[in-house]
Amino acid sequence: MKKVLFVCICLMVVGVVSVFVWHRTVRTPESLVESLPADVDIAMNNVHHESTKHGVRQWALDAEKAVYLNAENKVLFDDISTHFFLKDGETVLLTGRKGTLNTENEDIDITGNVVVKGKGYQLMTESLFYLHQDRVIVSAVPVMILGERLRLSGCGMQFDLNSGRFSLKEQVELVYGLYRKEG
Repeated sequence: MKKVLFVCICLMVVGVVSVFVWHRTVRTPESLVESLPADVDIAMNNVHHESTKHGVRQWALDAEKAVYLNAENKVLFDDISTHFFLKDGETVLLTGRKGTLNTENEDIDITGNVVVKGKGYQLMTESLFYLHQDRVIVSAVPVMILGERLRLSGCGMQFDLNSGRFSLKEQVELVYGLYRKEG
């Protein structure tokens, strides 16, 4: 009788340990998302995501909250900040209240109190788009740029992260001399 009880207890312990180990198997976030049915959405807090191309970091995104909408191929973010990595080693920091990442093409739309900080300047607007394939940041709404001694404003902004080339298309106004960059 004692042998049967001992064998039963051993089998129960092995079963519990097996289930525990099976549930604790290390999985990557990508494999977890891919294993979900098409109609399942996910919400996460304190999110970090990076995009690389040929082993080189393109950008790194952090957000307070993210909601993954699987059927729509997008992720919605609250309090988003994204670092874009330039060829010369510098970074451009883009922050905003809301963001949307298209999971198919990695384009990012950022809205609400958008601020872009780079070496020597700060850009403010309400909406920007990052076009991943071209590595270009664009905006159709008014933008204001503050530098150490200038204020530049206009609409139809484009900033090419590869070349560092910046342009404003219309309503361009430049004031030079007395301004200091805020922040």
